[in-house]
This record gives sequence, structure tokens and C-alpha cells, in this order.
Amino acid sequence: MKTKIMKTWLLGLCLFLPLSHQGQISPKTIKGFPAHVLFKIDQVTSRIKLSEEKQIKLAKKIVSMDSLATLGFTKGETVAELKKKYFNLDRKALKDLLSAEEADEYFYQIDEKNRFLVALHQAARLKLEPTQVIQIRKENAVLDSLNLVDEVPRNAYCNQKLEPILDKKQYASLIFFLYAKTSLEETNKVWKKIQALQLIAPKDTAAVFKELLGFNLHKNRILDTEAQKYDTKKTDELRNLITYEKRPAVMFRYQILSDESYRANLFSTSIKYEKELSLSQTQIDTLLSKYKKLELTKLRDIYKKQAFNKANEYALFENSNIVKILDPQQIVQLLICKNKRNAGEMAIYSWGELEKKGLVKDLDKNATLKDFANYQLRYLVAVEQLRMNNNQINLFRKRDVELKKPLLLKQLDELKNVENNQRSTKNELKW
Repeated sequence: MKTKIMKTWLLGLCLFLPLSHQGQISPKTIKGFPAHVLFKIDQVTSRIKLSEEKQIKLAKKIVSMDSLATLGFTKGETVAELKKKYFNLDRKALKDLLSAEEADEYFYQIDEKNRFLVALHQAARLKLEPTQVIQIRKENAVLDSLNLVDEVPRNAYCNQKLEPILDKKQYASLIFFLYAKTSLEETNKVWKKIQALQLIAPKDTAAVFKELLGFNLHKNRILDTEAQKYDTKKTDELRNLITYEKRPAVMFRYQILSDESYRANLFSTSIKYEKELSLSQTQIDTLLSKYKKLELTKLRDIYKKQAFNKANEYALFENSNIVKILDPQQIVQLLICKNKRNAGEMAIYSWGELEKKGLVKDLDKNATLKDFANYQLRYLVAVEQLRMNNNQINLFRKRDVELKKPLLLKQLDELKNVENNQRSTKNELKW
């Protein structure tokens, strides 16, 4: 049912933009009344269409209200009191001039955030029954009397009253409409960024845009932040879960390639270096799918307080799947890209330790650092290969790398072992 609702709204994108109901003041009305009266008539006709007959009735009503206001001045009434009585075109003033439907539309155009008025504005699309319309109008009258100024409590109040009036499909459609503009803006914002990276084939642009818009509509409907449907903690939890359950894969790909916020694992790292790995589209799609699945599993475990001691389980999922997605050459290239920076940092650290011990005299620093970094990189790659696939080939590969460890690094290991043994002996003597 939710899918059908979403498709209906996606097909009705024209409704995301406000429709103009502006009417014109008739020549007869213009000729018959002064400018200040016409200005007030325009407040109404700029929002809804009024027949000439109703325009003239409204003009006469305004003239009558002006006369009563003038009389009030002579009786010593304050300006504030008179404004309240005679200068606002409220429901009381328009009661005998507008039909119920015209009043609904007029006051919706004034207050498009009022959820009762939004429901009445969308009565035809929501397929409201006459009894539902009557109930909503009654609730809106109560809302007017409550004087709820702040938007969040007012929206929460409307939700509380609308849910029992509307069926589930109608209520979901209403919330979709409320967030239509916001969802479209969110989609357009990220769409420009995605297009800048040329991540979508021209033939797929319409379908992907529709998918992104559908995700934003779904997310905003569930969270309904403008009514604070959930507390902050629950809202964040739901937003994260919805993101990894429903967000289109192209959005994750964009975030990874743009170095925006994303979760690091073998799948996302592969996407980060997709050009270096020469990934096919099928590989990219599979990697993104596994990325979403892994991170969604982690989130669910965290929220259920079941993530403790599951690091090995997550690592097994990564390692067992990555070797199925990438070929051996791509695996090596991935691990080189992933560990290159770390290897360089380890080389610099080792040089510093050797320098402290006076073992770098007459050495070419740049050449030595390069030698250290190359070894550390080969070692890190071999370790991760063995972790991914614990077989004899990878075990021998790791041992072969260790045997070719630079002499200075071996010497540094021996010195550290001696220092550690001396430290242990001293501690034992203390006891």
C-alpha cells in the first residue's frame, strides 16, 4: 500500500508547487468603491476567485465595518480593540460571503502549515468523505480557539486529531503532501552534486531522480520532524535505519567518492578507489549492496544492544564477500591503496626510533624511508590477504615478506626485545 501511495505522489509532482488561485477585481467593483476597500478585496481575490456579486457584497461589508469602526472611535474605543473587531477578514467577517469550500481554500492560502486546512485543501485527492470534511472543520475551529502559536505543538495537536478521522492511506498521503516541497528541495540539492560526478547514465536519470525523491518522501513522512513525532534519540535512530534500509545506492557512492561522512569498511574503501581498481558497474552495485547490508546489521545490533563481541563476525562478512566480488589483482590493488598512507607513517616512526638510538648515521634518509615504507606496505597487504583467505599460499606469502624485512628494522626489533626483557626483569626483582 505504501508503494502505491508513493507512486501516486511521484506522478503528481506538479502538486509540489503552489497553485495560483488569483482572481481579478471586476470593473464594476472598481468603479463602485474607494481604493482602501479595493485593497481589502484584493486580499481575498489574490487567494481565491470571487464572483462579481460576492466582490460587491464583500465591498459593502468592508464599508459597513469601516462605519462601525468610525463610530467606535467616537465612543472612545482603543485602536487595538477596533482592529480586532473590524479590520481583520476572519471567518466571522467572511461567514456569510464565502461558501465552506471557499473559506477552506482562502484560509489555507493564508496558513499553508495548518494541517487541518491542508487536508481540506487536498480533500479531492485524499478522497475525503463528507463526514470527514465536517469533522476536520470542527477540529480546525477548536484549533483556532486554542491559539497554539508554536508550529511544533500545533502540528502535534493536528496529528492527534487527524489520525482517528483519516484512514491509514489518507493519513500517509497527507503527510507526503506536507513534506513534498521539502523532499523536492532535498532531492534537487543532492542531485546537482551527483550529476557533477557523472555517476548516472543519461538513460537512467529520470528513474534515479524518482528513486531519490521517493526516499526523501518516505524518510520525511516517517520522521515527521515538524511535529516532533519522536524524541531526538529515537529520531536519530530511525533516520539512520531508514538511511541504510531505503537510501538509493547512488547516494552512498556519491558520499564515498566525495569524502563526505560514510562508514569505512572494505566495501566502501573499494568504492573510494574504484578508478584505481577499474571496477565494473556490476562490481560497484554489489559492493554498495554489501556496504548497506553490513552497516545496517551493525546499527540494528547497536540499537538492540547486541553488538558486543561481534567485531569478528563483521570482519568475516567483509573478508568472505570481498574475495567473491574482486579478482586477486583488484584485491592487491585495494590493499595497497588502503594501507599506503599507514605504511608511510610506520616508516617515519621506525626512522625516528632508530635515530634516537644513533643507528642512522651516514644513511640516506629518503632512500631508507622509501625502503621501510615499501616493506611495511608489502607486510600490511600480506597480513590482510591472509585475513581474507587463510590458506597456505597467503601464509607463505606473509612469511616471505617477513624474511625480507630490512636489516635495520630487524635490528630495531631486537633492541626493543632486549629493552622489554630488561624491563620485565626489573619488575620481577621489585616483587
